[in-house]
Amino acid sequence: TIDASDDQGYYASQTMAGGRLNQSLKNTGAAIQVITKDFMDDLGATGIDELLQYTTSSEVAGILGNFTGADTEGDGEVSTGGARRDPDGTSRIRGLAAPDRTRNFFITEIPFDSYNTERIDINRGANSFLFGLGTPAGLINNGLAKARFKDSNEISTRIGSGGKDPSYRASFSLNRVVIEDKLAIKVNGLMDRTQYRQRPTYKNDDRIYTAFTYRPFGNANTVLSGHFERGEQIGNAPDV
Repeated sequence: TIDASDDQGYYASQTMAGGRLNQSLKNTGAAIQVITKDFMDDLGATGIDELLQYTTSSEVAGILGNFTGADTEGDGEVSTGGARRDPDGTSRIRGLAAPDRTRNFFITEIPFDSYNTERIDINRGANSFLFGLGTPAGLINNGLAKARFKDSNEISTRIGSGGKDPSYRASFSLNRVVIEDKLAIKVNGLMDRTQYRQRPTYKNDDRIYTAFTYRPFGNANTVLSGHFERGEQIGNAPDV
């Protein structure tokens, strides 16, 4: 496992992206970039379409991206429907193709959001030795937030203009130690209402996330952990 609490500012020293084992980045024979929580917070990046603009050898489609991600239909018509519906899925690494998207190194199609993310690992290159039939582009791994043995509270809000109505976003994070040195629970929530200048376009994103860490014997030798997320996205994205 990787503990993001060891990261300092923009600096991360450990990764699992090089071979499924916790190892030092400086000793990993692969092109890996780690994005820490502090870096995402300073950019105000909440989704993959905002984040990949600032990472190495990566591109993302959609209204906030840096290429159109358009597809040519059979009759020659150009469509950006894929990029509008799923900007995460139209990202590219090394100019090749879409990378594998993973959560804690398990394949996923759930869109990334920073409200329950501790770090992002980007592995630029083939990963077939990790995932069987891996894409030659690489992978983008979403390191989910973990329950820790320390009580904490966090509330975050953001408001902005862009459409007929203002856009706003609110999230919270609550971490509680239920049984000292044995059981900790974390709950994160998100409500995002985004408006765009192009009408009628919008995005509503509501999610709730829960994680637990359980040490049945009160020490770090045996640890059980898990997480659950439920959410709904409804919207009509702008057409570039």
